[in-house]
Amino acid sequence: FLSAALRPNTNATYGVRSLDGYDGGLWVTTRWALGVSPLVDGELDASLPLSWQVSLPLEPAEAGRAGIGYAVVDLAQFRTLAGDPDQPEGQVLDAVVPGWGPPVARHDALVLVPNPARRADGTVAFATVRAPDPDSAAPQLRTPGPGVAVVEGDGDALVSPESCEPLDIEIDRARPGRAVATLPDLSRPGVLSITAQPLPGWEVTVDGEAREVLAVDVLRAGVAVEPGDQVVEFRYRQPGLRLAGLLMVAGLVVTALCLLEPRWLRGSPPAR
Repeated sequence: FLSAALRPNTNATYGVRSLDGYDGGLWVTTRWALGVSPLVDGELDASLPLSWQVSLPLEPAEAGRAGIGYAVVDLAQFRTLAGDPDQPEGQVLDAVVPGWGPPVARHDALVLVPNPARRADGTVAFATVRAPDPDSAAPQLRTPGPGVAVVEGDGDALVSPESCEPLDIEIDRARPGRAVATLPDLSRPGVLSITAQPLPGWEVTVDGEAREVLAVDVLRAGVAVEPGDQVVEFRYRQPGLRLAGLLMVAGLVVTALCLLEPRWLRGSPPAR
């Protein structure tokens, strides 16, 4: 996320759901812009790269909630801004990404640092707060408390009398559009979320029973789980894909009939 490659595209500008933009950039949605907005002081401009707007220092917890696992830091740039070309690397990193891990890769003045607070692919939160919609949920991402998930929609919030630390869950993604989680024996209700934007097309079942897909922390698809629940399966089906397939088949049938020109299609010849 913290790279110059993140450019605005048709999704952010016109709300068009597409994988391509005017520069072939990443899929930027309105929900994504709301989800990362806590990383910016003021209002995020979704038509500009996030790396131009992120406020510093970048806190690990806030970045982790937004799904950011790594940051690329340009040491030369920050030394120039500080007016000290010989500033030690450690001082630069402490000023820009305090609490992040030591560099795991580097190229010239660019260093890649990992985020120790990165969220797992699947997590179960045992404490939640509620928000009616994404616009109301985004501001709550700034101060939800450690381990507290922001869930959109009606319903009661979960209050945990014990530690609010979320539980990491391994997600099986054997093929695209399918994510399966096998839960341990939970001692209390929670909300399972996965790293997938909760956009139209997602469906979820728990032990084979259909349940409502929840939007968690704006950017994650989730579902309410209870003690005793075992297997959770998320499936994604592109909205309108079945209808498009039926229309395509119908078009092929009509085309074949036109090419074969059977007598019933041509109709009876005119009377003499």
